[in-house]
Amino acid sequence: MLRSGVLTGRTIALAGADPALVAVLESLGARTATVNVGSPSHLSEPQTALGRDGPPRSLVADARPAFEAAGGGYDGVRAALDGAFAAARETAVACWIPTGEAGSTADASADGGTRTATGAGEIERGGQIVFIAPAPGAGRHAGAARSGLENLARTLSTEWARHGITTVAILPGDTTGEAALADLVAWLCSPAGAYLSGTALTLDRVLQPVESS
Repeated sequence: MLRSGVLTGRTIALAGADPALVAVLESLGARTATVNVGSPSHLSEPQTALGRDGPPRSLVADARPAFEAAGGGYDGVRAALDGAFAAARETAVACWIPTGEAGSTADASADGGTRTATGAGEIERGGQIVFIAPAPGAGRHAGAARSGLENLARTLSTEWARHGITTVAILPGDTTGEAALADLVAWLCSPAGAYLSGTALTLDRVLQPVESS
């Protein structure tokens, strides 16, 4: 149970997030902005979000809708990974990585991409990225999508560590409910979750009560 207002003052960017997740984050005080990958101004309400609370502190990229929309399989894996990386790259370059400092992973859009925080003083040093992977039973090759997102989190945690950017992947189980998932995301986006990076949180194994004989 997270205390009321634990996310107050934090703007969280969301890509593909379930409305239930958005509701939980906002109920804890967060301001949310939607990432529209590839659009000229990829954060919705950019002036309001940046003007009031500054650049987003966290990005939550839910790869499940892209995987499912592509019908799973290899197309689903590619859609999930491409969408998650694009959201991470565009948000990091726009908000957390100063111009000219992007490494090889992000330099494709470092100079040509549109920055939401346009002035040097508006770049927030450091940020957090949370990927949400499909459940194991979400479709054919869901396991590959899960492994790919875990590897993406590990790679970006190394590539962008010098910018203070942390990355985590959540691997839900087939029985993981949206409420439990939302609580975990909220915890990761709170100050308590800031130390985690380059890892995956696997929720496949649900603890069952032990029956006494």
